[in-house]
Amino acid sequence: MTDKNWLVEVELKGDSVTLIPLLEEHAESLVEAASDGKLWNLWFTNVPSSESINVYIKDALTEKNLSRALPFAVVHNSTNNIIGSTRFCNADCSNCRVEIGYTWYAKRYQRSSVNTECKYLLLGYAFDQLSAIAVEFRTHWHNHASRNAI
Repeated sequence: MTDKNWLVEVELKGDSVTLIPLLEEHAESLVEAASDGKLWNLWFTNVPSSESINVYIKDALTEKNLSRALPFAVVHNSTNNIIGSTRFCNADCSNCRVEIGYTWYAKRYQRSSVNTECKYLLLGYAFDQLSAIAVEFRTHWHNHASRNAI
């Protein structure tokens, strides 16, 4: 399997959320989602603010173009609003390994079924479609909410 065809844009649809390919046009919606809880103030993770959103998206898309990431915006199906972001990252295509990270959701969707469903969609795609042999989760030691969610 080659790097060029391993990570390709895909939409992953679940019951309550849909993961859509991250685009520059999602900037305003992502900032609005991150505003619910002022998530950019969390020092141990990388959630974009209005000042950093363009760099956040540019970096994600650069990694995608280098076949090292596949970033998604998370859409809440019942409202059709973007409520966060997640991605496959640190992809090692030649060894069929990938990490799931850069995950964050608007505060009102934390501690709900959203994270479980997103991870289910990502893991299913990684193992069933990408034929990944390993999927890694990584979070900062001080990010207790994320550690508990994982």
